[in-house]
Amino acid sequence: MPAKELYVSNWFVKSKRFVEMQPCNWYILSAKYGLTAPNSPIENYNMTLKLLKKDERHKWSHDVATKLKEKEHTIDEVVILAGKYYREFLVTELLTFCKKVIIPLEGLRLGEQISWLNSRIKNG
Repeated sequence: MPAKELYVSNWFVKSKRFVEMQPCNWYILSAKYGLTAPNSPIENYNMTLKLLKKDERHKWSHDVATKLKEKEHTIDEVVILAGKYYREFLVTELLTFCKKVIIPLEGLRLGEQISWLNSRIKNG
């Protein structure tokens, strides 16, 4: 099924609604598939970056950043809603070719993240 339909957590659904309101392309960060377009067909899987070794997470981040650069060519700003293991090395990789990386949910607990998303969805 399309990647954007595979993930069904409350957090993901609200994040998806938020990004779909933005005037930009968006992608899903998948532990298994890396950078994934929302309509790309993928299969269900059970994997998380938390279980990967540090060097594997670093390679994953490099691969994601490389794929994003190939798809978008020119990027001034990237907004990341994903958690810390997904951002761990990705921010540094992104800053090699884009000017700014924004992490609006950084430091917020899950309930606070959902509240933040809810406020942007309702006001959008």
